[in-house]
Amino acid sequence: MKMAKGRGVSRPLMALMFIMVLLLSACGGGGGGDGVPAIQLSASTLTFAAKEGGANPPTQAFTLKNTGAIGSTLSWSISDDADWLSVSPASGSLAQGASETITLTVDVTGLSSGSQTAKIDVTAAGLTTKSLTVELTVSQDIPPTPLPAIGLSTSTLTFTANEGGNPLAQTFTLTNTGATGTTLPTREEILWHRPLL
Repeated sequence: MKMAKGRGVSRPLMALMFIMVLLLSACGGGGGGDGVPAIQLSASTLTFAAKEGGANPPTQAFTLKNTGAIGSTLSWSISDDADWLSVSPASGSLAQGASETITLTVDVTGLSSGSQTAKIDVTAAGLTTKSLTVELTVSQDIPPTPLPAIGLSTSTLTFTANEGGNPLAQTFTLTNTGATGTTLPTREEILWHRPLL
C-alpha cells in the first residue's frame, strides 16, 4: 500500500517537472543567452515633402526594438534602395527589450517634381526581413498671382473755409503699388464687377 501511494505521488511531480522544462525551453533556456530575437518597427511608412529646388525636409525617425526571447541578442543591419535617402545608424546589436532610434535624412538636390518611393529593409540572421516604406513628394513652388494694390499719397485732407465761401481745392495722388506689370481697374470695371445688393 505504501509503495502504491508513493508511485501515485511521483507521477504528478514528474508531470510538473516536464512542464517546467518546456517552459524554460520556450523562454530561451532560462536566461542562458541563446533565445531567439525578434524585430519590431515602430512604423511601416514615413512620408516626406519638399519643394523642387528648395531646402531638404526635416529628418524623421522610427524605433527598432528586440522583442524576442529573454536572453536573446538581435544583431541587425539596415539597407535602402534610394540615392536620395540616408539611414543612421546602419547596423548594431540589441539585447532583449532594448531599442534603437533610426534617423532618416532626405536630400532633394537635383530631384524634379513628382513622387518617389523607397524601401528600407531591416535584416538579421535567421529572421524574416522587416520593411518600411518611405514616400517623398517633390512639388513645384508656384509663385503667387501678381496683383495690383492701391496707394494713396495721404490719408487725411483738411479743408478750412470762411462763412459764405468755399475752401480751396486740394488733391491727393493715387498710385498702383502692386506687382510690376499690373493695372488698377477702372471705375467702369469696378462697377461692372460690383455685386448687386
